[in-house]
Amino acid sequence: MKEVKEWIETFEDRENWKQFLLSHSKENLSELIIDRMLKDFSFRREVHLKLVKRQLSVEESIDDYKESVTCEISRKIPDVDYLVLLSSKLLEHSENTNSLLEKLYLYVAIITSLDFAIDSGAGYKNEDEYLLFEVMDKSRDFMLHAIENQYHELTTGQLAIVSNYLKKESERYHPIDLENRIKTAFKKMDSI
Repeated sequence: MKEVKEWIETFEDRENWKQFLLSHSKENLSELIIDRMLKDFSFRREVHLKLVKRQLSVEESIDDYKESVTCEISRKIPDVDYLVLLSSKLLEHSENTNSLLEKLYLYVAIITSLDFAIDSGAGYKNEDEYLLFEVMDKSRDFMLHAIENQYHELTTGQLAIVSNYLKKESERYHPIDLENRIKTAFKKMDSI
């Protein structure tokens, strides 16, 4: 077995640690992870997000996402990196659905939730709210791409449902930076 250093500084160090951990039993590793979860709130959230929440339906994912964002912004200094991670996971979830409407639900949830987070002060203290705006822009771009690629698969009735949904959401949405990303998607849908 190769040397296992205390700090992981190189790819080789990472691989050595991986081999070392693989040589231990699942029970030992489970105990180690649980002990760390009991001591470290952010680690517990990350493990829960990566291992538990990844199997939820679209509606459950959106509800869980909104709840997590609300919980995070209630903290004294919301963790912008955590909000970006949450949003990235929801964006990944959108790749696993074929329904255009479900994808739009996910993208709209990200845009409106992050806008609310910024409006509530997320990122203000460290001047990193731009990271949240970047995720919102990415969600808008994904929304436009999904519309472009999938509109031809929809029936006239389905197109009307998607268009009405985007219209309703764009009218309800009042962005903090005055860029209505949902309205942009509605205009794209309306031009088809």
